[in-house]
Amino acid sequence: MTVGGTQTFQLVENLSNGASQDQMTHTTFTVSDPTIAKMQGNKLTAIKPGTVSVTATYGSTSDTATITENAVPIPTPTPEPIPEPVYPTEPTPSRSYAHRQ
Repeated sequence: MTVGGTQTFQLVENLSNGASQDQMTHTTFTVSDPTIAKMQGNKLTAIKPGTVSVTATYGSTSDTATITENAVPIPTPTPEPIPEPVYPTEPTPSRSYAHRQ
């Protein structure tokens, strides 16, 4: 995840009958370091580079994911092409004609 990016979490319970059930209304998400990433509901937003743990708690059960926040890459500038040098040409000698009378 890069700084400024977001990640949405969800908790789905797999039931013994093979069905699954969304448990988001019964789940609490917490983040280990709110200076690196903030958690609002189930949405994590990266604030600065670092690593955090996101813990989902459902009843007496919890699970944790480790998320690394990376800095936004700085684009590498494309260098401008260097123009071919222009060399001065040798001046063409001028000819002067003298008329003799």
